Amino acid sequence: MKTRQNKRKGSSKFRLFLKVTTLLTLSLVICATAYGVYLTKQAEHAANSAYEEIEDRKLPDKREVKVEPAQDNVSILILGVDDSEKRGQGADNSRTDALLLATLNNKTKTVKLVSIPRDSYVYIPHIG
Repeated sequence: MKTRQNKRKGSSKFRLFLKVTTLLTLSLVICATAYGVYLTKQAEHAANSAYEEIEDRKLPDKREVKVEPAQDNVSILILGVDDSEKRGQGADNSRTDALLLATLNNKTKTVKLVSIPRDSYVYIPHIG
């Protein structure tokens, strides 16, 4: 027969185990939440620093009305920049190494991407 002391020892060990497990789980949840907030803030900072507003942008001569991205289809040319230690850094020594044309279709709610190789082989008239 178990005495009261044995029952208390068993239940106190279980309570201690339960407390330690709860504290470890709570600590893990707090750390995961803090890391998630950190990643969110980093992504937000990267997105905010990538955007640069252009002021006093004039309408091109061939365009009669301003483009409304909410209603019209929009095409965006995405250029990747290749800097090299040999050539140096900066605008004078950089070249484009990736060309992507993205077209956002508002009616069908689709995006189409076309990748254009940098070293495209094309026919140039009068040169061959």
